[in-house]
Amino acid sequence: MTLCVVLCTAPDEQTAQTIAKSLVEARLAACVNIIANVQSVYRWENEVTTDNEYQLVIKTTKEREKLAFKMTSEIHPYTVPEWVVIKEIGASEEYTRWIESEVDFDQ
Repeated sequence: MTLCVVLCTAPDEQTAQTIAKSLVEARLAACVNIIANVQSVYRWENEVTTDNEYQLVIKTTKEREKLAFKMTSEIHPYTVPEWVVIKEIGASEEYTRWIESEVDFDQ
């Protein structure tokens, strides 16, 4: 398996918690960090907008990332949720084994 990290913002703490718990419970992510009070500045519908959001840092594998995106999209209230995948990351052997064991459907 190949580890990857996904960045996804959420509009509020409840949405962030729901996404994080759903992904971990479904074994689509080993861990999701939720970082509060992230200020995002972006252009949407031709206007520059500033919002306070929650940043999710999702630790998963390349093999589970598409299923994780599908689940997140079903929960997420945004029309176009952030989904930035950082692929092929390195980690300690122990942490790598832990992530792999947590997203392994066969266990």
